[in-house]
Amino acid sequence: HTLKRATQVEPGAQTPLDCFTNNTTPTTTNTSTTKKEDEWLKSVEARNPIPEELANKIVAKIRADEEFCVYIVIPMMPEGVADSIPTQSILHWQYLTVKMMYHKIGAALSLYQRKGHPTDYFNVYFLANREPTTSASSTAATTATPTNIKDQTQAILCQTTRRHLIYVHSKMMIVDDEYIILGSANINERSMAGDRDTEIAVGCYQPHHVVDPHTRKLPRGQVSGFRLSLWHEHLDTTDRQFLAPQLPQCVHMVNRMATANWEMFKGDVVCRLPHGHLCLYPYVVWKGNSGEWIVDSRDPTFPDYSAPKCLVKGKRPG
Repeated sequence: HTLKRATQVEPGAQTPLDCFTNNTTPTTTNTSTTKKEDEWLKSVEARNPIPEELANKIVAKIRADEEFCVYIVIPMMPEGVADSIPTQSILHWQYLTVKMMYHKIGAALSLYQRKGHPTDYFNVYFLANREPTTSASSTAATTATPTNIKDQTQAILCQTTRRHLIYVHSKMMIVDDEYIILGSANINERSMAGDRDTEIAVGCYQPHHVVDPHTRKLPRGQVSGFRLSLWHEHLDTTDRQFLAPQLPQCVHMVNRMATANWEMFKGDVVCRLPHGHLCLYPYVVWKGNSGEWIVDSRDPTFPDYSAPKCLVKGKRPG
């Protein structure tokens, strides 16, 4: 499987990820794009082909005027020292990747004259916890008033603010409640290059539980049941809206709960997050005066860190 830049990609984990994203086999590609589409599709490139394929899939759905959404859960920040050059570099390239995806989606909305917002189609989340110092069953809140934060170690600060990250280490994708792939491969060059780390993955589906080709209704097999149980774990609730995750109503509900969790997570009052553990990643997307879509961070830094040490958008080395 060869990319546009003639970069050879290992045909194991990469191929099923790409193929189930763009609904093609390894030997077919979608070439039904106009010259105008090609111009803006090529105007922004991604170093990682998987986010690019996800963005292109969303563009195809916008072109077809079909409802569709991608939900991505990642760690709030990579492993390592938060203000170190490697961690800040990763956060920098992560931000540029997300920015590329939103720009493609926004451009498609304008090109095909669709209503809606880019976040109706794509959102990024992380998992976190906030634990009061009272007993596990208590809902009473206490106020965090850390003093002289700069002199406190991160461990002591964690005990004061009671903010804890849930580090997402799973590598998994669920497509249309029909197909699931999970394994050891990270979505990075080291795992996907094909000549470095050895990886393993498994893909699963049930032949009698697939998307209805006529109504496009999602199946209700074990893949769907697993996805719904995972959402219950992340949001601490169930709702009929969750049965149709591609619809804007579901996207908006999830984002409201995830935003409430983020606000509580970063706030001064120490109490449990209201809706499980899922927090909206602190990116914000809005339309500028000249019509272009702008992607920025809601806050310059993550909670418990001060600028310029740990920036949400990261920092390019050098």
